[in-house]
Amino acid sequence: MMDYREYKEFTVDTLRRKLGEEAQVSLMEVNKLNDTKREAVLLKGKLDESCPVLYLDGLYEEYRRTGDEYSGADRCISVFSGMESEAVKNLEIRFDWEFIRPRLEIRLVGKERNRVYLQDKVYEGMLDLAVMFGVVLKQEDGIHAAVPVTRAMMEACGIGREELSEAAWQNMRKEQFCIREMSEVLRPLTECGFPPELICGEGGTELYVMTNEWDIFGARGMCRTDILSAFAAGFRKNLYILPCSVHELILVKDEGDMNAGDIRKVVREVNRNGAVMREEDILSDSVYYFDRWKREVRIAE
Repeated sequence: MMDYREYKEFTVDTLRRKLGEEAQVSLMEVNKLNDTKREAVLLKGKLDESCPVLYLDGLYEEYRRTGDEYSGADRCISVFSGMESEAVKNLEIRFDWEFIRPRLEIRLVGKERNRVYLQDKVYEGMLDLAVMFGVVLKQEDGIHAAVPVTRAMMEACGIGREELSEAAWQNMRKEQFCIREMSEVLRPLTECGFPPELICGEGGTELYVMTNEWDIFGARGMCRTDILSAFAAGFRKNLYILPCSVHELILVKDEGDMNAGDIRKVVREVNRNGAVMREEDILSDSVYYFDRWKREVRIAE
């Protein structure tokens, strides 16, 4: 079995041989959330819009799991072909406000962790977090492809920050979220590394996971105080909100026997354990609290 370096060279060579003049194949480092970097394959077609980026670590893990050395290259080509056809139809995708408006989404990320990443992005502050904006290019067949909104993109569209924000929040209010019981989320809970015995009160407080339909940037559900309010009202309890990742939240009823400081220690421990949490998926070291009477989220103290 090839090591990572050998697999990287093999995949790039395979792509160049199969795509020929259809695309330029190159390697690049991509700046990700929390100011991290990942090595990726960039396929640049004849249209500037058709530039899919596929991360090599993910392709390599698939190769190690299946033993199929061509699966990564084939997947790259499949994504590239699909984006080429989409780009032909949507050549002005990044600068057409009428195209962008209904596709705007909100992304909740850590503000301090993303100081470099956020420099050219459009965002708003929320507690110790940043509310970013993204444009969904494709969301079907298990694929969620989106790009963050930069200040240059906003200016090219000829719109202001207020109009952009209003449209994104309007879309947010229509988005579907789900809150699942502990019995349904044991597997993702374990993957997130949260030991139930450390964050539950005596008797075993029930845990719930909140995310969106696609399990992508689902932590923005923290902004949906209407959903949190309805959920909390069912128990007549306020809620602790644990940032499992940028994609999920863990909700815990406040039974009066939990200590925010102890929960915060667990969150920090998990965030620093690379075996259970990728650095780019970390949302925050903070623990949040939803007050059902005030219908607001604050940092738990």
